Amino acid sequence: TLGSQIVEFPNTVEVPIKELKDADCLLGSIYVPVAEHELNNALRLKYIGVLGTSYGKIDSQYAKKKGVVVCNIPGYSTEGVAEFAIASVLEHLRDLERGKQQARKGDFSETTFFHVSELKDKKFGVIGAGQIGSRIAEIALGFGCHVLDYTFEFLICCIENFAGIKE
Repeated sequence: TLGSQIVEFPNTVEVPIKELKDADCLLGSIYVPVAEHELNNALRLKYIGVLGTSYGKIDSQYAKKKGVVVCNIPGYSTEGVAEFAIASVLEHLRDLERGKQQARKGDFSETTFFHVSELKDKKFGVIGAGQIGSRIAEIALGFGCHVLDYTFEFLICCIENFAGIKE
């Protein structure tokens, strides 16, 4: 049974170890690291909930060994992340930063060569077909791309085969 005591601490980059000792669960932002040291001091911890999509600051492999479940908030910011990914691709394909710098200088001439490309008819690889990856694929399809989706397991297998790695 989970306890009823709730302890709040400032959104800092460190989890107070003394508070973790008796904690059943920890809810934290994506900026709060939880590594081996914190997990070893959290004697009753069963659950870590990250209030966002990323949980790169959590040592999830070690948490799993300790029997601690790590979860994020699925669907959080799916649109924002997918749109940012597509925008980043467009910025690269269209050399937008160079064009913006030229425009800021008041140079609107066509003498500068820009090698640009369009998304239409391009092969567009998406790694992972979760909510965010699926939304990125959906947007890419809207641009007329040929979408290829891969699972992490598939890519690892391909890399191992390419490199001649055997388990």
